[in-house]
Amino acid sequence: MYAQTTDKLYKGLWSRTASQLRQDLEITPKENPRDHFGKYALIYTRLAEELASERLNESETVTMTIAMNIVWEVARLFYEQAKELSEAVGYDLVTEKPLLPKKKAIIVNGTTILNSNDFQISMDKHFQVNYQLKSPLSPPPPYPHCVEKGGETHF
Repeated sequence: MYAQTTDKLYKGLWSRTASQLRQDLEITPKENPRDHFGKYALIYTRLAEELASERLNESETVTMTIAMNIVWEVARLFYEQAKELSEAVGYDLVTEKPLLPKKKAIIVNGTTILNSNDFQISMDKHFQVNYQLKSPLSPPPPYPHCVEKGGETHF
């Protein structure tokens, strides 16, 4: 039961199971991911564990289903806040590795062109889809008549 509730807590709080966290933290299957969490991840995990324990202790009879629901609901209480903090500090709270830059979508005449640091997908005037793997190049020059809307560029 401990492994299942821990997985539920990690999945709700970090969107990753204990196994996925071990992989992200580059630790062995026998190691406890919690022992390798970054300082903020450890704080959020501890808060979620404490509140879940409190709520479970308040219940007289708890089935496994009810226990898992309580753990999930508590983990999700902290999920958005932890996610926002991660974005604010610029690194994953669990691994303390830098976050990847956000992808940018460019809309041309209603057609989405995906652009990232690694590749570019575009469509030419004949509706031919093109893709290109990028090497470290300087960004393209700004296009005339561009309008930025909600993280997207519209032409």
